[in-house]
Amino acid sequence: MNSDAKPKQRNPNSLVILCGLCTIAISLTIVYLLGTTEFNIMGWFLFFIIPAGAMFAGAVAGSGYYIGCKLLNTKIRGVFLVRIFFLSIIAYVASYFIVYITFANAELVSFYEFIKFYAEGLSFGENEKPLGAWGWLFMGLECLGFALGSALPVLMLSNTPYCDRCRYFLKKQENLTICSPNEKADLKKKKAPEKEQIIIEAINYVTTHVFHLQERTQGATLHETLGAIAQLPKSQNKKALATSRIELLKCPACDTHSITANLTNVTTDSQINATE
Repeated sequence: MNSDAKPKQRNPNSLVILCGLCTIAISLTIVYLLGTTEFNIMGWFLFFIIPAGAMFAGAVAGSGYYIGCKLLNTKIRGVFLVRIFFLSIIAYVASYFIVYITFANAELVSFYEFIKFYAEGLSFGENEKPLGAWGWLFMGLECLGFALGSALPVLMLSNTPYCDRCRYFLKKQENLTICSPNEKADLKKKKAPEKEQIIIEAINYVTTHVFHLQERTQGATLHETLGAIAQLPKSQNKKALATSRIELLKCPACDTHSITANLTNVTTDSQINATE
């Protein structure tokens, strides 16, 4: 990546938080409505300990943060991730409080008693015994899973190339595919050692061009990078044993840019292997 200015930090916009809170409210409402039909997605546990359902619900809830960041070109920082985590915990607890003040008699039952009755009444099936005190553990795991899941959409953006100076995510500018001259048909009627050698040759052909591109574009200007990409062999062959898709990403407002390359190759057992 190339930039001629010192990067600046960007504080997350309050609109990003608002977008996240909106999707959290919507997702928790859907979770509650599904619960009235005895479809408790929060109760899905993998191996009785991993709150898979809560993590899924949290990921849906946290999609608003992802959408907000993309629309507002806001880069997520570590502190903001911590904020998302704790906001999700507060939202999880608040959802139960809303149910409490809506349906319970606050004069007869306190919020703690309401939660205690719910947690200790949890079970893993209609005919199973209530978990009792263990219900607090699984309710805590639900809350933790929901909070972790809400941060997953934002983490997807953590490695997305970003221009700190102009505060934009980089956009696709150029893309091309390099294909090896070796094709899948070359593996027919070949023994395993011969297949492996042919595949290695195909991979080496592709990766050599990628490494040469990396050397020529290290610290290069956008014009020099475009020139280096123009010199690469361009081909489209779906039968090739190895291919590399190269993308040039550029800031919409300046010449800050980044190159990504992905290698895809056929293995000796005819499977597809992909590497960034």
